[in-house]
Order: sequence, then C-alpha cells, then structure tokens
Amino acid sequence: MRRELSQEEAARALVALGTVRTQLDVVLPYFLAYADEDQCERWFPGLAAGRFLTAVAMTEPGTGSDLAGIRTTAVRDGDAYVLNGPRRSSRAVCSPTW
Repeated sequence: MRRELSQEEAARALVALGTVRTQLDVVLPYFLAYADEDQCERWFPGLAAGRFLTAVAMTEPGTGSDLAGIRTTAVRDGDAYVLNGPRRSSRAVCSPTW
C-alpha cells in the first residue's frame, strides 16, 4: 500500500518519479535475493547514489514481456546450469556499464 500511496502523492505534486519505481519494485528484489557480498559492495553505492540505473530484460520468441508465458528452464548440472528454451538477444539496451 505504501508504494501506491507514494505514486499517488508524487502524481498529486506533479512530480515524475522516472525509473525510481522500476529500480525499487522490480530490480532491487533481484539484487537482494541473488547478489553476493562482493556484488553488493560493487553495485549498491552507485545504485543508491543514482549514478547507476538498472534494468531487467526477460523475453523469448512469442512471449514478449509476458513473464508468465516464458517456457525456458534452467536445470542444474553439477556446478553449472543448462538452459532449455529459445534464445533471443536484446538490442534495446544502451550504454551498459559492466
């Protein structure tokens, strides 16, 4: 409920939040769940300061951005994962920082 209220209050004040909602609601949970300590130390300061923007790109042919429609799976094979599914590269990403 707090997220909806902050969005409503920002709209009422005619303030555009830009990508803040995407950063907090979509990408941050991935970092919190999957980033190790080194990755957190490397990326969190820039994310918190607004020097870095993040993105999540998930798609496969025929599904677009419908994440529920994605059929690709990852099966653990020893210390690695084997991906099963169609592959598509995204050219929509500009100026990535690695």
